[in-house]
Amino acid sequence: MDENSHFLRIKQFCESLHYGILKEEDGEKAWSLFCDVRDSVILIDKPENMGYCYVVYTLHLSEEGVTKILDRVDADPQFVFDLKSAVYNPQTVANFIGEDDHFRGFHILKKMFVQEPGFSLKEFDETVQAVLGTGLLGTAFVRSVIGKKEVEERIMEEIGGTSPEGMFY
Repeated sequence: MDENSHFLRIKQFCESLHYGILKEEDGEKAWSLFCDVRDSVILIDKPENMGYCYVVYTLHLSEEGVTKILDRVDADPQFVFDLKSAVYNPQTVANFIGEDDHFRGFHILKKMFVQEPGFSLKEFDETVQAVLGTGLLGTAFVRSVIGKKEVEERIMEEIGGTSPEGMFY
């Protein structure tokens, strides 16, 4: 099978599983699909000269209020441990996004070898679900930390004080 055949096969798998295709880029040696899976966007990317594809979930936070909160918690060893506990598993790889030495998000990814004989819809779906499940768990964790810190800051503003360390843990 050539690259175009692999692209069409993955596209067909997406359609079979009712993953909405948001954007597609089809080149001679590389291609990618952005898909809507359960209201989340995943990227299926086939890099040039590679014998595999990546399935990728990305969380990238750039809103000013959120980044200010992250700047205060990302050096906390407990935050780092809890985040790694949420996103590290034997099935997927987690890469963290940093800007100016601060946490801004992560990529969860897994390879799939679509050119291998016998690659099936089941393998494709298991790969997507592993990536998406881990990504959503990590996203929920980060959002819970942000939400807790926002509440803590509002309380401290209302009472006009500073937060004692560990007040809401």
